[in-house]
Amino acid sequence: MAETDVAPAAGGAKSAAPKRETGLRDLEINAERGEVSFKVTRKRNLTKDEKADGANVGKTTIEEVKDYTLKLSMSAAAGTEKRLGRTIGDLLRRAQELEFTAILNLFWTLCQKYHKAEITTLDQAGDLLDDCGGAVPFFEALKALDDINQAPAALTTAAATGDAPDPLAAQPGADGPGAPSSLPLDA
Repeated sequence: MAETDVAPAAGGAKSAAPKRETGLRDLEINAERGEVSFKVTRKRNLTKDEKADGANVGKTTIEEVKDYTLKLSMSAAAGTEKRLGRTIGDLLRRAQELEFTAILNLFWTLCQKYHKAEITTLDQAGDLLDDCGGAVPFFEALKALDDINQAPAALTTAAATGDAPDPLAAQPGADGPGAPSSLPLDA
């Protein structure tokens, strides 16, 4: 239930303005790792032992505050693209059009780096997203991820103008990739 802030309206009368609550609390941005973390309150059923505990008499559920971290890992992104036959960019466009299957698939993908064992299905991703407050908090986290994962302006400008450095030119040797790697392929 959303709290309300009471603000004076024109003429001195007070009007209630809804204060939006989201399930994402303490949103932390780790630009160095390209990820965002947050806390969310989740309800879960009590275990048999917890029900037997005298402190939980008459209770069937308990609320827990849990930490979650979202990151677009290459493996999860590639797996999602292969499974759906769509690019992550296509999913992002569809999510912006509020296609909920795209939102769920993106959220599931972002959970896989750190929560793969807990979030194994789209239904579980949907339950977590509901506990977070739905699409609005998801888009807030997605915006934060997008902001910290942008290429530096100098690189995007150089790529657009064709002035980007040639990675092969930086390699040893005059005509290409340089010396072969000494790392074994099965390591």
